[in-house]
Amino acid sequence: QGRLAGAPRMVVLAVWSANELVGLVAGGVLLGTAAAATRVDAFVAGSQRRELGLCDVCGGVGKVRGKGGELERCPKCGARPGDAARQPPRRQ
Repeated sequence: QGRLAGAPRMVVLAVWSANELVGLVAGGVLLGTAAAATRVDAFVAGSQRRELGLCDVCGGVGKVRGKGGELERCPKCGARPGDAARQPPRRQ
């Protein structure tokens, strides 16, 4: 009926309006933001803990210092300096 035998069918693609494209972009940005929110939160929390002198692992207030004034461990969780890089922060 107007088609040659064995000829491939034409695929008709839908034309997207500007509103639909903006909606797809906005949805992608929201999805990316939701996926990255935990990493951003962990980064901000870690920097606040370091600035306030809190334990990087549990957020404990006190730190036990050694003879030379260097940090030895946290009295609350027993974490030593650098332990936060080796384990994820605990939920309270």
